[in-house]
Amino acid sequence: HDIREDYPVTLQNKKYNKKKYLNFNRRWRPHRPLLTALLKVCDLLKYGHVSLAPSDDGRSWRNEMDHIIEICRECGNERLAQILMKNRKDIENMGDLYLDKPDLTINQASAEVTPEINKLYEDTYFSVVSETIFFTNYRDWEDSAFLSEKTFKAILFKHPFILVATPNTLKYLKGLGYKTFSPVIDESYDSIEDNTLRMIAIVKEINRLCKLKGPALEDYLNYCREICDYNFKVFTEKKEFSYPHDYEL
Repeated sequence: HDIREDYPVTLQNKKYNKKKYLNFNRRWRPHRPLLTALLKVCDLLKYGHVSLAPSDDGRSWRNEMDHIIEICRECGNERLAQILMKNRKDIENMGDLYLDKPDLTINQASAEVTPEINKLYEDTYFSVVSETIFFTNYRDWEDSAFLSEKTFKAILFKHPFILVATPNTLKYLKGLGYKTFSPVIDESYDSIEDNTLRMIAIVKEINRLCKLKGPALEDYLNYCREICDYNFKVFTEKKEFSYPHDYEL
């Protein structure tokens, strides 16, 4: 299958002026505001196209900050909780973040292609995919690997990605026949069991990737282009999409 003419043309060898990554969020599952808060604290929001605004779950910074601070404490990371508390005012005042949709109450679980969406992918060279679940031991059903349309949109649109998910989700994805982006993306975060340390590792890698330039960025683009072409072919030619729960990696 060749790429459709209306799909974005990603990973071009060009200068990426302002934005480096793309991060869609809708429902305020705790890891999404935590990630966005840390991107704000680390001054990385300026490098990303990021969405996080009122959705159908009724959550906002005003009622979510206490929640994510408490989760950090439950995970045993008081230092991270203190960082969030210290920067609480700036985080809560960052405002609503919108990208292609002014209404985030509707689930957009389709591979919609518009000039606006294409530009978001073409103007950036990696996605930060905030999957449905991240925290292990948070709820019974969350202690597992889970892949939604968010991951497969990045594959379909040939966009390298960091996966904000439960540990070993990249390992699971590779078990389904896909390749990931190590060593040009440090994917050691996927094996970190501690929830807050995994999130910190993800933010550190986002920071590193945002600073790529010159030959380092060119090498990254060339390497990822081959992986993305391979994954696109696997995805578009795949016939089986249902796997047993005891599927062996």
